[in-house]
Amino acid sequence: MEMSIRCHGALNPSNRSHDRGASRRAAFAALGFLLLLLSSLPFRAQAGSVTLTWDPVNSPALAGYTMHYGPATRHYTISIPVGEATTTTVSDLAEGAIYHFAVTAYDWSGVPSDYSNDLAAIITSGSPIVLSMIDVIEYYHAAFDHYFVTGTTAEITLLDSGSFTGWTRTGSGFRAYAADSSAGRDVCRFFSTSFGARSSHFYTPIVSECQAVKANPDWQFEGAAFRVEVPGSDGSCAVGTLHLYRLYNDGDGGAPNHRYTSSLDQRARMLELGWIAEGYGPLGVTMCAPL
Repeated sequence: MEMSIRCHGALNPSNRSHDRGASRRAAFAALGFLLLLLSSLPFRAQAGSVTLTWDPVNSPALAGYTMHYGPATRHYTISIPVGEATTTTVSDLAEGAIYHFAVTAYDWSGVPSDYSNDLAAIITSGSPIVLSMIDVIEYYHAAFDHYFVTGTTAEITLLDSGSFTGWTRTGSGFRAYAADSSAGRDVCRFFSTSFGARSSHFYTPIVSECQAVKANPDWQFEGAAFRVEVPGSDGSCAVGTLHLYRLYNDGDGGAPNHRYTSSLDQRARMLELGWIAEGYGPLGVTMCAPL
């Protein structure tokens, strides 16, 4: 499998005659920024291995690159220094496993840059399955005391611009697999149609629950919003995923609303406010989100 990482733009230090240490620090700060702009291109597969390539960054600060990979984003268990090479092959990968890859650069003092964007794939005996990840953003409506999450770019743009009055970001959210990804399970999205302006959305990856809500005339099925893993019956999540707790407002204010959070502190505060925990296990887990 070949996976390409490309850097958009180039770094051109303006004056190399400056003090070498100061120039290196300034250039490396910019280099770290550029690494955040890495993106993936289509790739081919070879069983058990991944070949990754990336464009070089032109900087007097650059001493080399390091390839990192592991079971989850920012949870890279293995790091491979590759010097100034802009390609490396990672071998002996387990078939059927999900791996996440990222690159860092380091300067002449060994100081690393931030990670590049994360690239994830399921290793197969043939072509790999590329995993597209999205950020699911949480919003809050103070007048309704309602929460809403979305990973849809158009909705996020409208919400952030104030097109939907009253909604503001909470600063919380989680990652998920895109709806067209091959990993995880579809999360059914519903919209209630019976509660006027306070009508809200409901999400579930649980097949039986999805089918039951589809049969409820008060709810309109809007399709698969994104994909996540489903917890075990004890509320456990696999390594490399994050527990998402679901809380229900018990119809307070005359309209149902749910909150989905990975924070135990937020969960505890919601329970203190009278919300009800729902889901698997003693803590009420309904989704396992990728890290």
